Amino acid sequence: MAYLHEHYAESISRWDLAQYANISEDYLTYCFRQEFGTTPMQYLQRYRVNQAKLLLKNSEKSITEIALEVGFTDSGYFSRVFRRQTGISPEAFRRA
Repeated sequence: MAYLHEHYAESISRWDLAQYANISEDYLTYCFRQEFGTTPMQYLQRYRVNQAKLLLKNSEKSITEIALEVGFTDSGYFSRVFRRQTGISPEAFRRA
Protein backbone atom coordinates (compact mmCIF):
# COMPACT_ATOMS: atom_id res chain seq x y z
CA MET A 1 0.00 0.00 0.00
CA ALA A 2 2.77 2.43 0.94
CA TYR A 3 4.52 1.69 -2.36
CA LEU A 4 1.39 2.61 -4.32
CA HIS A 5 0.91 5.83 -2.38
CA GLU A 6 4.52 6.87 -2.86
CA HIS A 7 4.79 5.94 -6.55
CA TYR A 8 1.25 6.50 -7.87
CA ALA A 9 2.41 9.20 -10.30
CA GLU A 10 4.83 6.79 -11.98
CA SER A 11 4.08 4.06 -14.46
CA ILE A 12 3.33 1.06 -12.23
CA SER A 13 2.43 -2.42 -13.37
CA ARG A 14 1.09 -5.36 -11.45
CA TRP A 15 4.49 -6.99 -12.00
CA ASP A 16 6.22 -4.00 -10.34
CA LEU A 17 3.99 -4.32 -7.28
CA ALA A 18 4.51 -8.07 -7.06
CA GLN A 19 8.27 -7.65 -7.32
CA TYR A 20 8.24 -5.04 -4.58
CA ALA A 21 6.22 -7.31 -2.29
CA ASN A 22 8.27 -10.35 -3.38
CA ILE A 23 5.19 -12.38 -4.29
CA SER A 24 3.62 -13.59 -7.52
CA GLU A 25 1.29 -11.34 -9.49
CA ASP A 26 -1.64 -13.71 -9.01
CA TYR A 27 -1.09 -13.90 -5.25
CA LEU A 28 -0.85 -10.10 -5.10
CA THR A 29 -4.22 -9.78 -6.83
CA TYR A 30 -5.71 -12.49 -4.60
CA CYS A 31 -4.54 -10.69 -1.44
CA PHE A 32 -5.81 -7.34 -2.66
CA ARG A 33 -9.21 -8.80 -3.47
CA GLN A 34 -9.41 -10.43 -0.04
CA GLU A 35 -8.39 -7.28 1.86
CA PHE A 36 -9.88 -4.48 -0.23
CA GLY A 37 -12.44 -6.08 -2.53
CA THR A 38 -10.65 -4.77 -5.63
CA THR A 39 -7.59 -5.41 -7.77
CA PRO A 40 -4.34 -3.53 -7.23
CA MET A 41 -4.73 -1.67 -10.52
CA GLN A 42 -8.31 -0.63 -9.76
CA TYR A 43 -7.13 0.60 -6.36
CA LEU A 44 -4.33 2.55 -8.05
CA GLN A 45 -6.79 4.17 -10.47
CA ARG A 46 -9.09 5.13 -7.60
CA TYR A 47 -6.17 6.62 -5.67
CA ARG A 48 -5.04 8.59 -8.73
CA VAL A 49 -8.56 9.96 -9.25
CA ASN A 50 -8.71 11.01 -5.60
CA GLN A 51 -5.40 12.85 -5.96
CA ALA A 52 -6.69 14.47 -9.15
CA LYS A 53 -9.82 15.65 -7.32
CA LEU A 54 -7.64 17.47 -4.81
CA LEU A 55 -5.67 19.12 -7.60
CA LEU A 56 -8.81 20.06 -9.52
CA LYS A 57 -10.18 21.84 -6.45
CA ASN A 58 -6.93 23.43 -5.27
CA SER A 59 -5.00 24.38 -8.39
CA GLU A 60 -5.40 26.16 -11.69
CA LYS A 61 -3.55 23.48 -13.66
CA SER A 62 -5.13 22.19 -16.84
CA ILE A 63 -6.88 18.82 -16.92
CA THR A 64 -4.04 17.43 -19.02
CA GLU A 65 -1.41 18.66 -16.56
CA ILE A 66 -3.31 17.11 -13.67
CA ALA A 67 -3.75 13.83 -15.55
CA LEU A 68 -0.02 13.62 -16.16
CA GLU A 69 0.82 14.64 -12.60
CA VAL A 70 -1.23 11.85 -11.07
CA GLY A 71 0.16 9.14 -13.34
CA PHE A 72 -2.09 8.97 -16.41
CA THR A 73 -0.31 9.21 -19.76
CA ASP A 74 -3.43 10.08 -21.75
CA SER A 75 -5.85 12.84 -20.73
CA GLY A 76 -8.72 11.21 -22.64
CA TYR A 77 -8.26 7.97 -20.72
CA PHE A 78 -7.99 9.97 -17.49
CA SER A 79 -11.30 11.67 -18.25
CA ARG A 80 -13.01 8.33 -18.93
CA VAL A 81 -11.69 6.79 -15.70
CA PHE A 82 -12.58 9.93 -13.74
CA ARG A 83 -16.14 9.92 -15.11
CA ARG A 84 -16.54 6.19 -14.45
CA GLN A 85 -15.52 6.63 -10.81
CA THR A 86 -17.19 9.93 -9.98
CA GLY A 87 -20.10 10.09 -12.39
CA ILE A 88 -19.00 13.47 -13.79
CA SER A 89 -16.19 14.77 -15.97
CA PRO A 90 -13.10 16.43 -14.50
CA GLU A 91 -14.29 19.75 -15.93
CA ALA A 92 -17.70 19.42 -14.26
CA PHE A 93 -16.07 18.41 -11.00
CA ARG A 94 -13.89 21.52 -11.07
CA ARG A 95 -16.90 23.76 -11.71
CA ALA A 96 -19.02 22.15 -8.97
